[in-house]
Amino acid sequence: MGKFYEAVSQELILYARQLGWFHSIPNSSPKTGSVTKRPANAASTSRLELLQANGGIPLFPEVARGEYLLAHWFELGLTATSGMGLCPLSFQEINAFAKCNGINLLAWESVTLRRMSTEYVMQLGAGETPECPPPYGDPVNQFDREIVEKKISSAFRALISARVS
Repeated sequence: MGKFYEAVSQELILYARQLGWFHSIPNSSPKTGSVTKRPANAASTSRLELLQANGGIPLFPEVARGEYLLAHWFELGLTATSGMGLCPLSFQEINAFAKCNGINLLAWESVTLRRMSTEYVMQLGAGETPECPPPYGDPVNQFDREIVEKKISSAFRALISARVS
């Protein structure tokens, strides 16, 4: 796989891992003394649902190239199921999807879709540990500095204009 395709593949795999982390359901409650508000059905609540319930916005890595593979992966269903639960998509499922939809996937694209599914399933399992850090950023404490800066600036402007009046 060339450098370009490898870079595209790594972006998509990181996105898949982050999504797996957000979809994971931690086994136990947060540390004592935490101010995180947990819904009543917290035992079956994913990290994404907890974050959104607390007013947070999920942080995902930017996918600058290869968005079409992300769309294909979502259409494929992210994972497959087996007698033991979730498992990564097989190459047979990926190839059948492509054939049924008239899509000519290149080898690197099929490999990337398979790796995305594999990493997603692995991150779902790893994310069950409450201490598991996210693969990308810190979505719990993430905020947009520009938005905060604009709010503070407008508050100061309002304060100054109120004093002048």
